[in-house]
Amino acid sequence: MQPHEPAVGIDFGTSNSALAIARPDGQVQTLSFRMNGRLQETIRSILYFEPPPPGKRMSAVHVGETGIQEYLDSEGNGRLMQSLKSFLTSQSFTTTNVFGRNHTLEDLITYIIRHLAQTARETLGEIGTKITVGRPIRFFGAETPEAEQLALDRLRTAVERAGFTDIQFEYEPIGAAFTYQQRLTSNETVLIGDFGGGTSDFSLLHLEPSQAGNRPRAKILGNAGVPIGGNTFDSRIIHHLISPKLGLGSTFVSMGKSLPMPSWIYANLEQWHLLSFLRSAEVVRTINQVRVQASEPNQLDNLRDLIQHNLGYRMFQAVEKSKIDLSRLTETRFSFDELRQPIESRLTQAEFESWIKMDLEHIEETVDRLLVETGISQQDVHSVFLTGGSCLIPAIRKVFINRFGADRIRSGQELTSVACGLALRGLALVSNQST
Repeated sequence: MQPHEPAVGIDFGTSNSALAIARPDGQVQTLSFRMNGRLQETIRSILYFEPPPPGKRMSAVHVGETGIQEYLDSEGNGRLMQSLKSFLTSQSFTTTNVFGRNHTLEDLITYIIRHLAQTARETLGEIGTKITVGRPIRFFGAETPEAEQLALDRLRTAVERAGFTDIQFEYEPIGAAFTYQQRLTSNETVLIGDFGGGTSDFSLLHLEPSQAGNRPRAKILGNAGVPIGGNTFDSRIIHHLISPKLGLGSTFVSMGKSLPMPSWIYANLEQWHLLSFLRSAEVVRTINQVRVQASEPNQLDNLRDLIQHNLGYRMFQAVEKSKIDLSRLTETRFSFDELRQPIESRLTQAEFESWIKMDLEHIEETVDRLLVETGISQQDVHSVFLTGGSCLIPAIRKVFINRFGADRIRSGQELTSVACGLALRGLALVSNQST
């Protein structure tokens, strides 16, 4: 990359994705998208495949909020895909058939990356073919180094297919650190907490501000990650609030014995990236068979309607709204009225926090372990920079306030700090290579 070329950073997320470019003078621009008359700096990491016209095999593909609107306008027809990042480590996900055509996971992710790149070229100008791509400390579902490498290889292939030829990966919290670094006026030891849709990642760094026109410097002291994120918190709400209204905990009679409803149905229901697997004739047949001798047949009618009418996205919309409400309110009203028996319920912040208690403990343990492994005490951390949508959850912030004090907590650019920092990271690498 020549010094006059911009540096590109992409944050491909489980829930949202963003792109930023850093100019040689250090100025950063985030890619904006116009939706419903307003600008936003991220797109949802969603694909929607329209049903092909009669006699045709090709299906139109829409990305992000445009895909969501097309899906809603079609009243659930077509194929909606979300949380693709969650499958990067899955060896069993080879292809998926969409209206008679097989697509690999790399194919699907390419649609999103290419859309980001094309929109950037149309609105920001030429962006080149070299890029810094964010990656979590530990990919969701990665139990072995081989699974980690599989995820990286797949992501690299998708980015290459989108037109980039020189690709480097960087940890997502390191990207956030480069964004935070722009605020510094003195050296700091900083803890970065990056809360994504599928993972929460933490990095300890020693950061130095830029001086005399030089690029700011960063020394990585340690990293840690845990497979808990925004989707995890959504699943807790579904498990405790929605699933019991759809038959979880009820029973049915088989061969004279009272049996619990199959738990695997609700395990898939509570995770967006698995929900589509329920939409099959076999699952509906199972529900119909069980319903005959069920203790709560009306609840199973609701479950069947949700699956058959493809209402999963609307359910997750209602869940996300309640979760966002509880980031600023102590109580909200949950409402999901798409079913024949609408689900209406009061939801308090205290209830939600009790449901995610174990998740919070895992986050606490991960942060404490990182401090021990690096030999950094809580007192030695000058500031804590939190980013990602879930960092706005009060219970998450309490984890860090209790350890470091409210005066050391920093935040801002919750949805774009990673992409901006990745672009700055790429710019710093170019600067180092040219000196």
